[in-house]
Amino acid sequence: MADGLVLRGTMRAHTDSVTAIATPIDNSDMIVTASRDKSIILWHLTKEERTYGVPRRRLTGHSHFVQDVVLSSDGQFALSGSWDGELRLWDLAAGKSARRFVGHTKDVMSVAFSVDNRQIVSASRDRTIKLWNTLGECKYTIQDGDAHSDWVSCVRFSPNTVHPTIVSASWDRTVKVWNLTNCKLRNTLAGHSGYVNTVAVSPDGSLCASGGKDGVILLWDLAEGKKLYSLDAGAIIHALCFSPNRYWLCAATEQSIKIWDLESKSIVEDLKVDLKTEADAATGGNANKKKVIYCTSLNWSADGSTLFSGYTDGVVRVWGIGRWSGYNPSASEKGPRVQMWSLRIDSSHSLPILQTLQSTEITMADGLALRGTMRAHTDSVTAIATPIDNSDMIVTASRDKSIILWHLTKEERTYGVPRRRLTGHSHFVQDVVLSSDGQFALSGSWDGELRLWDLAAGKSARRFVGHTKDVMSVAFSVDNRQIVSASRDRTIKLWNTLGECKYTIQDGDAHSDWVSCVRFSPNTVHPTIVSASWDRTVKVWNLTNCKLRNTLAGHSGYVNTVAVSPDGSLCASGGKDGVILLWDLAEGKKLYSLDAGAIIHALCFSPNRYWLCAATEQSIKIWDLESKSIVEDLKVDLKTEADAATGGNANKKKVIYCTSLNWSADGSTLFSGYTDGVLLIELTRKMFSRLFIVESFWSQDNDGGRPLINVRWPGYESFYDHFSITFIMLNLIILSIFFTIERVKGFIPKFCFSRPQTRSFNYLKTLFKQSNLTF
Repeated sequence: MADGLVLRGTMRAHTDSVTAIATPIDNSDMIVTASRDKSIILWHLTKEERTYGVPRRRLTGHSHFVQDVVLSSDGQFALSGSWDGELRLWDLAAGKSARRFVGHTKDVMSVAFSVDNRQIVSASRDRTIKLWNTLGECKYTIQDGDAHSDWVSCVRFSPNTVHPTIVSASWDRTVKVWNLTNCKLRNTLAGHSGYVNTVAVSPDGSLCASGGKDGVILLWDLAEGKKLYSLDAGAIIHALCFSPNRYWLCAATEQSIKIWDLESKSIVEDLKVDLKTEADAATGGNANKKKVIYCTSLNWSADGSTLFSGYTDGVVRVWGIGRWSGYNPSASEKGPRVQMWSLRIDSSHSLPILQTLQSTEITMADGLALRGTMRAHTDSVTAIATPIDNSDMIVTASRDKSIILWHLTKEERTYGVPRRRLTGHSHFVQDVVLSSDGQFALSGSWDGELRLWDLAAGKSARRFVGHTKDVMSVAFSVDNRQIVSASRDRTIKLWNTLGECKYTIQDGDAHSDWVSCVRFSPNTVHPTIVSASWDRTVKVWNLTNCKLRNTLAGHSGYVNTVAVSPDGSLCASGGKDGVILLWDLAEGKKLYSLDAGAIIHALCFSPNRYWLCAATEQSIKIWDLESKSIVEDLKVDLKTEADAATGGNANKKKVIYCTSLNWSADGSTLFSGYTDGVLLIELTRKMFSRLFIVESFWSQDNDGGRPLINVRWPGYESFYDHFSITFIMLNLIILSIFFTIERVKGFIPKFCFSRPQTRSFNYLKTLFKQSNLTF
């Protein structure tokens, strides 16, 4: 099963090229577009097949082409830049210009809002970059010295709030990275052989992509300031954008829209419209008036399900994620390809045939492989915190009353070594989290206290006293300015970083039993706190006033844990009943459930895949939330581990299971903490499948017919028999041995019947199941 894009509809209202498309972060049914027709259109998305959206408002005021438009994070304002040299801030509700920004001496090519909407940046053909406040005052102009030596074509803020930067592209063939705090040059990224039209920053702010005249996309590491690799687009690149929920990069060229999977560096989509038909429609079939149509702007919806593309004919074409199952050999160059062997059951009494349909081997899915262990704790590992910059450190908490700061060596046997052991709590340490800059850790303990730890100094910097019972969970807000804690005293407390309790949620709408887990949503537009409790509910609180927003009820037992998705759109909860409930945080309603089959101790979302991980007393289960199927069921050899823990003494048998989970920031490594104090490290790897296609027939014998078979696969030649039971079992035994070898090699052998629901299919299905073969 793979993701694909299909044309869902068009949006027509502009009379010239669509230069920019802005989509809201709350995924509401609106977008904003800019055009060379000097207007900006606010669209309502109807999502109908022929007309995907209708204009709600046309904003006019610029006297020349509108080159760029962006939206504020709350979706209330749009910011535009025009060839008339001005920026304009638009009040979308009122449908009018709220402010003009005057200062550039030539065309404004690009504009952007900072993450907090407090700052605005603009780029111009006057070779300058200007930083503005929202009052229209220019606070700084980058010019001369380290500035670009030609037109500045594109400018973007990095979403990284720890090391805030501005990234700019120019016709001087370079990309430059500027420190936002002082507007000083941080890095010049050189490598293009022609002018650079566009630059895009990845959702996590770790890398950027640039493209232009030379038709080559360069990928850059923003932290290191170095080139990672290049992708050949084959034509001038007009726009680039990253997918918000897939590791995809999209490029608008004069030939097509190309989409790369950045893991495999392969093109997964090459989207083209029928330009001849469109051109004929645009010119009335007059060849002398032939209009060249190509894509000039791109943007994804916030949930990554829809790609909006703007063209030179003024049309916005809308592409939606489609699904297809099965394998198309003719499209093998597009990505996943399977080595498929056809096991054919022939209807004749002549030699049956087994033929290879396709002998290309491909990556089918991501899997996890155990890479190492980390041993230092002497009791259960209760929490694991990983840094957002993906550095070689993690922090763990344990029932041994300590917190350990680890250095990751990434060696096979010992994946990490303790760098510091932080002590001070007088009881179990139940939770630990890291600040976004990785400088501080925050812990909660059964001694009723929270502690803020200075990791560089290796000591407690502050104590937070106020809870009357065990502290079960703690969290930092996105900006690190606020702290939340949950306790067995049935309260939730909101603190500042000075250790002052600003608000206590208790009584009234509060939980009626222990509060087991609490998390901030990463959504900064509608900031919320999500809490789980032994009263069997999950509650969502408005951060601004600590008032209840929603109570999410549905569990039949206490709730141990809650996790919020990376985009803040949903949360997952689990506990005693062994069922995971998925909730829509905006709507406050249940989406669906997943059966884990045992008590759930921890949950976490993958940062770069649509995966949810659950730690249960049986194993670590990982679901793909698109297919709602388990993609991994990770188990350790509990007997061996128990023997190691007890010295083989059965009377001291120790039950070992996973109690804590967390992913590395790049989603490549899963850290899991166990009741024996050991951390296991799983790394994602690629799993391969060989698909055996069974074509089944039934012979027309006098006895009513029976299936006939011939078997051949690599290293095993076919032989023939009239499909007696002895012959069937012999073949199945050989197949079983072959498939065992396949699994050892890392392949997943599967059967696919080409003629299901036939007599021979049902006959073989029973036999295959008896032999534990997958189909």
